[in-house]
Amino acid sequence: MGMRAKYYLMIISVGLVAITLNTRATAQTGLDAPPPQLGQPLPVNPQVPTNSANPNLIRSPLDPIGLDPLPPTIFPQPESPLDDLVRDQNIYGSIKPNSCVFFTLDLGAIKPNLSQNLFSDVTLSNGRVVPVNVPTTDLDWAVQPHLELGYRLGNGLGGFSISWRMLATDGNGNGSLYGLDSSIKTRLNLQQGDFDYIAPLFRPSRHWDVHYRVGGRILNVYSDSTQSNALAYQHSSNNMFGGGPHAYIEGSRRVERVPGLAAFFGLDGAVIVGNINQNFNATEYLPQGQVMGSSSQFKVMSVPQLVFQTGLSFTPKRAPFTKYSIGYQLEQIWDLGQVNGSSVTLGDMGVFFRGQIDF
Repeated sequence: MGMRAKYYLMIISVGLVAITLNTRATAQTGLDAPPPQLGQPLPVNPQVPTNSANPNLIRSPLDPIGLDPLPPTIFPQPESPLDDLVRDQNIYGSIKPNSCVFFTLDLGAIKPNLSQNLFSDVTLSNGRVVPVNVPTTDLDWAVQPHLELGYRLGNGLGGFSISWRMLATDGNGNGSLYGLDSSIKTRLNLQQGDFDYIAPLFRPSRHWDVHYRVGGRILNVYSDSTQSNALAYQHSSNNMFGGGPHAYIEGSRRVERVPGLAAFFGLDGAVIVGNINQNFNATEYLPQGQVMGSSSQFKVMSVPQLVFQTGLSFTPKRAPFTKYSIGYQLEQIWDLGQVNGSSVTLGDMGVFFRGQIDF
């Protein structure tokens, strides 16, 4: 055998030895198995060490020492706590999220402003016609109670309520009648009843709550003025009674630094269609006796009403079934007595305290 043949034989022997060793190594490491497909789990090799922090995590043979694919964060961030102001639906707005009966009491210190100019001619029993135009006086501050009883439906379906409000006050002053000093007394009585559907609470953002209510309103406003002295007596009155739709919307802004505290504002509007009745009386004290007469006028018309409220509300966490509010109220009612040149407009302003409790 020549030298060239011996050289080729040595190369072939080395190749066979290398193939044999490679085959044994492949069998031991499992690399002879078909390569894993995309989306399939890697085969488990008991000889491959696992991650001690997570022993259930399957590692590739190419990662025999079990290194994490991503190193742990050097400065880990704590989990963000849930915002109690958003999580606790029993704070702000609806108080209890489930169905319940609720009761609300408002007590307001209100200063009414009555602008009344009632005018009519009255024919006395002796045939004499006298004009009756009794002036009004400033009205005193009054306590305004507002009671509400309602039922809140569960599952965010809203609720229903019925409420009643009353305002009664009077005022005294002086004037001139037939050239002599006279006393003047003005009275006001307002009665209001509502039946409403209360819509579920709406949260347009993290800190704002909005809710509204729609329903019907019955309104009765009575006012009169009396003027008298030793020579004469005159009296005029205006009574408006009617009903119509009304709507109320309220927005509140939560104060995060004081849990349970919120600033709110609300707007209530109504259009009342009702009867306006005006009555006039006049009496003169003559030497031969007294003579008297009366007249009246009537009209059906619409009366717009607008109420604005703003203030602060608070719901204690230890008593989440209660809510307390304090605020300012501004109200205006137009066209209460627009009949034959007469006119009546009522406005009021003042502060109120409100307490609500759920049962």
